[in-house]
Amino acid sequence: MAQIFISHSQADRDIKTFFEGVFAITKVRAVFVEYESYEPPAGRYIQKQITDSTAMFLLLGPNVEKLAHTKVWIGSETGVAQQAQKAIWVFESFQQPCNVPVPFVTHYVPYVQTGQAFQYIRSIVNSYDDSAALEALIRGGALGAAGGASSAEDAKKKDAAVLGAIVGALFESWRTDPARSRPMGIPITCGYLNCRTTYRLHGMPTSFHCPVCRQPLTADWATILKPATEP
Repeated sequence: MAQIFISHSQADRDIKTFFEGVFAITKVRAVFVEYESYEPPAGRYIQKQITDSTAMFLLLGPNVEKLAHTKVWIGSETGVAQQAQKAIWVFESFQQPCNVPVPFVTHYVPYVQTGQAFQYIRSIVNSYDDSAALEALIRGGALGAAGGASSAEDAKKKDAAVLGAIVGALFESWRTDPARSRPMGIPITCGYLNCRTTYRLHGMPTSFHCPVCRQPLTADWATILKPATEP
């Protein structure tokens, strides 16, 4: 089962509850570290959980900003995720903004706790569900091997069955890969010269704070989405 590491403040209970609901009935495991059982040192356990995860979700909330201890841990966790080349999704509630800069951001999702946001975030979670792809990999390998069997009868092409299994498995896995339907947002670059960080913004907010430098930004979507061929 695929898992996503959740970096957050335990004190932001309503945010945690919202995301627990998002992960419910999905086939992706949410790793909320404070409720996991682990042996000291905690840093080593957390590092393993991050590297074993397919992505990292950072849930920004008011208590992330208030608690210095939490800010240090979150900074450490995002650093590990960046080094492990994991996608870092930063979720920030418009209802409870957080003025904590995050140096490494792949996707930035400002949201309001509504049913629409719930379903959108669940679609992101489901895009990391690898259960169907693993089953397809096995099924595709069997089909590919069968397709190469006749060639295998020829001594000069005895490896065709093995090659057919590999090709069949890869094709079937690609065909069922949930990441093909993953919401990707719109790539933007922060306009401030002291930041200039590029990440993918989800939704169409007219104003928000850059998650990296925390300076205010505005978006003119009519201009951003105008086709390049228009004058």
